Amino acid sequence: MFVPDKVPEEEEEEEEEEEEEEEEEEEEEEKKRKKKKKKKKKKKKKKKKKKKEEEEEERRRRRRRRRRRRIHLF
Repeated sequence: MFVPDKVPEEEEEEEEEEEEEEEEEEEEEEKKRKKKKKKKKKKKKKKKKKKKEEEEEERRRRRRRRRRRRIHLF
């Protein structure tokens, strides 16, 4: 049997639906990338803060040692 081709209106509707689906997928991917980037940035910031705190703690220790040495020298 012969099946007639789809009418142009149906074809246009299908194309529009496909385009919409593609756009939605792209938006979701973009959201995921942004979320991942934000998470990575947050992790980096946390790491930087931790490093800074460790450096500050090391400075305090050095100061204490110097003070103790000076006291014992006199």
